[in-house]
Order: sequence, then structure tokens, then C-alpha cells
Amino acid sequence: MIVSRRHEKRPRGPSELKSILERREAILNKWRDEVCSGGELPEVEIISLLEEQIPRYRLRADTLTEFQGYENADWFIPSPALKTEDVDLKLSPEQIRETLNYFHVNKHSS
Repeated sequence: MIVSRRHEKRPRGPSELKSILERREAILNKWRDEVCSGGELPEVEIISLLEEQIPRYRLRADTLTEFQGYENADWFIPSPALKTEDVDLKLSPEQIRETLNYFHVNKHSS
């Protein structure tokens, strides 16, 4: 645990300093008992206690498909998924308006 000393309040008097030192000692003892218990810890736990790493990712440019597109059509979903020539719903303007109103009302009710 890292504590910034800039925001830390200075102890006033020997009794407050003693209290802070006792609290620090209690925290260290508790940590020592939990980490150094002497029992058999699995190897994974020992390694994770020693070093916890944050994965590092690199962004890389996809130069092969940047301008040419993918070789296989299953790599992407065309948008819109339904083409207007494939679907002929023959909805009237009133049906379209009421359908949009239905979704608008249900969106605000949940």
C-alpha cells in the first residue's frame, strides 16, 4: 500500500505517533501472517504474490486488408444486414409511424 506523504497529516504529540506506529505494525503483522503463513501455497498464488503484471497490448495496422477488404466474406457482417431489395414489407406510412412510436414508448418505459 503506497501512501502519499503530501496528504498525510503529521502526528501531534508522542501518543498520536505511538498510535500510528502501532497501527502500522498491526497492518504489517497481518500482512506477514497472510502472505508468509508457512503453509503450502499453490505455485500460481506464489507467482501472483511476487509479481502482478498488467498485460501490454500493441496496436498494429492491418496493412493487408486496410484498402482491399477481406478475402473471405465471413469476416464481416454487411450493414445493413437486410437489404431493401431482399425484403419487401409493403408497410403503409401509418404502420411505419406506429411501429416507431411503439419502440419509442417502450424505450422510455423501461
